[in-house]
Amino acid sequence: MISKKIFIDYKELNVLAAAYEVVLSNLDNTFGVKEVGSHIVLIPSGTTLDNPSIGRYEKIIELEENTAYIVSWKITPNFGDQPKFASQIIGPFTTDSQVNTSSDFRGSFIQGTRATLFLKITDLAGNPQDATSVLCAITKDGNQITSGFPEKVHTGFYAFDFNIAEFQELGKYDVLWTFNSDTPHSEAQTFIVASRTQSDGAPSLYTSRISDFRNSLGFMITCAQSIPVYSEPAKASADKKTYMFSFKRWNQSPGCRVYLNDEIVTSGIKINYFTGTAVFDDALSSFDRVKVDYNFRWFSDEELDRFLSNALNLVNLYPPVSRGVSLMNVEDRYIPLVLYGAAVDAIRHMMMCLQFQQPQMVFGGPDGAKAAYGNLEGLKKNYEETWNAGIEQKKYGPYAGLTKTLVTPEFALPGGKSRWFRYLFSNNS
Repeated sequence: MISKKIFIDYKELNVLAAAYEVVLSNLDNTFGVKEVGSHIVLIPSGTTLDNPSIGRYEKIIELEENTAYIVSWKITPNFGDQPKFASQIIGPFTTDSQVNTSSDFRGSFIQGTRATLFLKITDLAGNPQDATSVLCAITKDGNQITSGFPEKVHTGFYAFDFNIAEFQELGKYDVLWTFNSDTPHSEAQTFIVASRTQSDGAPSLYTSRISDFRNSLGFMITCAQSIPVYSEPAKASADKKTYMFSFKRWNQSPGCRVYLNDEIVTSGIKINYFTGTAVFDDALSSFDRVKVDYNFRWFSDEELDRFLSNALNLVNLYPPVSRGVSLMNVEDRYIPLVLYGAAVDAIRHMMMCLQFQQPQMVFGGPDGAKAAYGNLEGLKKNYEETWNAGIEQKKYGPYAGLTKTLVTPEFALPGGKSRWFRYLFSNNS
């Protein structure tokens, strides 16, 4: 058994506050803490907690090694208020394990799609290690949705497909991987199933083939869409509450860090990832210094869509030519040509930007930008050569369903050509 302290901080307006009641309980009052997978209740519903300071509610519990648990909190802010519920997965914990595990996923977890869950198993030195009896179980609110044996991709790497139904219940799901490697082990992860956007019949820019094109182009220029910036000084607005930075379109996945007088800001601030601004709840003084670490995309979605559209139109200039072709219905065989043409446009756009002062600062100034320009030129030529080779092959068809002209060469018998020329010459003279 392992002793662990579980706790929750209750806040109002981002400030620790005393709640009327905080206990361990789930929505239907069946458990406070239970094992993931087996659903064995460890701590019953209604268990009280210690309250060592304002807003902090905690309890020390005894847990089994290599086991994951669901902890559910019932919070009543004030007397007579409707209680709120929060849950988390803790564990698995171990004191003497020589196995390291990590979980990941691929997919968007949207109704009517398929997502893939991954598990990697290594030893403590990082070497892949196979296991036996690897099982993946997906549960929601303690009820098992599906389970099965994952596919072994290669040594120590396992994948489990989750086919999400069209009307799959929305919300948070818990995943528990269990396996044996000398001793039983487990790894927990969570994901949220979201609803599919309802369409009115028009193709959506973010849930259709256009989105797939945009994502594919993003892979070809991936570093340009994930550029880190460190310790950039902010430009303050007149009210000393809004602080602006050089680049917009911040990526949420890497997050950002805001520093006020070299101390990380954890509350009293709002980040706008679209515009690249930080807004403080209270005005700062003229002596305060604000810096930020962030990660941004060089190209907007509108720019990527334009590169793709231009590339498609150029591809369609070369025979065989089809009418009414768009990104929604272009033949699959021409997708690489469209992507390479769009990538060339994107790189050319970036090279032009490097002629100006502000974009140059991303690469450390004019000298760094000059070196980057040369590298981008080489990459652009590589993409152009691939694009030109594909365009050269496009003229060979197929021409099925299109009009074309066939020319069959004809040859005269020996001596016939010279007699024909003599005939024309005598008539003309």
